[in-house]
Amino acid sequence: MSAPQVEVQIAGMNLRVPKGETADTPTALVNKVHAKLKELESRSTKVNTQAFALQAAYEFALEVAELKDAYAATESRLVESIEALHERVKVLRKQIEEGSNTAKA
Repeated sequence: MSAPQVEVQIAGMNLRVPKGETADTPTALVNKVHAKLKELESRSTKVNTQAFALQAAYEFALEVAELKDAYAATESRLVESIEALHERVKVLRKQIEEGSNTAKA
């Protein structure tokens, strides 16, 4: 079963796109695409809608790749921190158990 779709207009073209998580998602993404296309148009001396679309697609893909890399690095640091905390808890537990055994003796 495919995701629910909505019709949007980007650069004068009607497209059917996945609806997204919320009702506002398509509008927010369309606005982001429009803003990126306007930015590319303003930097160019020629009007080339296809080139702008491809450049925008590449820049969005690059942004996603960079965010994935940042997320992976953060996740890795989090895992390392949790593992270090786990080791510290094991040491403290052992110290508490040894203290209890000494007090009983």
